[in-house]
Amino acid sequence: MMQAAVLFLNLGAGEVFIIILIIVMFFGTKNLPQLARGLGKGIRDFREAAGNIQREIQEGAEEMKKSINLQEEMDELKAATDVMKNDIQEGLNNINKNADEAMTDDVIKPDTQQTLPEPDNNDIIPGSIKRG
Repeated sequence: MMQAAVLFLNLGAGEVFIIILIIVMFFGTKNLPQLARGLGKGIRDFREAAGNIQREIQEGAEEMKKSINLQEEMDELKAATDVMKNDIQEGLNNINKNADEAMTDDVIKPDTQQTLPEPDNNDIIPGSIKRG
């Protein structure tokens, strides 16, 4: 573990000692705790900002997935409505065909015209006076 700390950023023990010595000389021993607090706060803020950026990227990716899924659902709905439209049109065509057939069956054809029976002179027409 100690070896990993010493090899941080590929620095040797002597180089780390010189850096610490320069920091102590530059800031003084009284300001070192404030410097460490400031450095810690800066690192914390940096991590928080990086986490926020990562969350925003993930949320954007999820929104894109949702929009892609919505497009697929829209395509499925369009296909379903096309099928329904074709079925309705086919049903209407069948209704028209059946109506045309029914109308042609009801029409009296000239060779099969029905004739009304001739009235019998002896028949009494209701509401009339029989003469005779």
